[in-house]
Amino acid sequence: MSLELCFWISAETATIQANVTIGITYRNSTVSSHEFPNYICHLSKLILSFYKRYKLLAPEKLITLTAEFSSRKRKMSTEQSAPVLDKNHLSQQNEMKCRPLRQEVLHKETWLSLERAHYQTPNGERCWEMVRRVQRSSPVADGVTVIATLKRLFHYDCIILIKQYRPPLAKYTIEFPAGLIDAGESAPDAAIRELKEETGYLGTVQKSSPGVALDAGTSSCTVSMVHVDIDGDSSENSSPVQNLDEDEFIEVLIVPLHNLERQLKDWGNDNNIVIDAKVYVYSSCQPSKQPSLNKVENLSRKLGD
Repeated sequence: MSLELCFWISAETATIQANVTIGITYRNSTVSSHEFPNYICHLSKLILSFYKRYKLLAPEKLITLTAEFSSRKRKMSTEQSAPVLDKNHLSQQNEMKCRPLRQEVLHKETWLSLERAHYQTPNGERCWEMVRRVQRSSPVADGVTVIATLKRLFHYDCIILIKQYRPPLAKYTIEFPAGLIDAGESAPDAAIRELKEETGYLGTVQKSSPGVALDAGTSSCTVSMVHVDIDGDSSENSSPVQNLDEDEFIEVLIVPLHNLERQLKDWGNDNNIVIDAKVYVYSSCQPSKQPSLNKVENLSRKLGD
């Protein structure tokens, strides 16, 4: 069986064409300058693997080529140089870009507006039915979702969730505390307010995200994900009291982090409950094993013994 490797390399344009034959043909390829070392390194390693597989003696130049471009690839990765796109590539991207044209209001109520979005695509003008919130007070996002962790001495860290009835689903949902951002309010401030109103707990903001989409195929609504720590040993959180509106009926749920995924599965077996997607994704990132006790808890156990 024969093996042939041929390169045509242009240093000025960093364009490479390669053809490999070993009973099959490796497709002709053209790559831009920022892909040059990665492409050659990958291709050279591929050819070397063929030599190794069929127990052939690889040419010294090919081995040198692989080592040289492997080194260059590592250097580029270390320097974290930004990729420089070819002008032709940028031109093609611009031609493929979609853009909004106009919004058509089909029906409007107090909180929501049903609209038809008209937009331009490479294949012409298209339209999309969507829902938009009528009242948006913040340029960052429509609302906030509060990921609140309850921390107490001699206890495992717990996540604060809420259970409430959602008419669109005609079921109860398990969610994070959440709400809309008021006029003149920042996302962190809104998170602290909503957490206090819905759960009675007062927390400290650790970090917050930019506006992220909730259901991009249906609605323009965005939220800021705000992480909050709650000091469960402080006097202000010893007896939390909710401050709900007259039409709000919310149950507060406290779940140990290591038991969250298992608890969600139990709730998911109830046909009258739907788990919010954000909660489910968050649970999948948590450790499923019970965490080891810290030094203070170990000392407490010894004193108890």
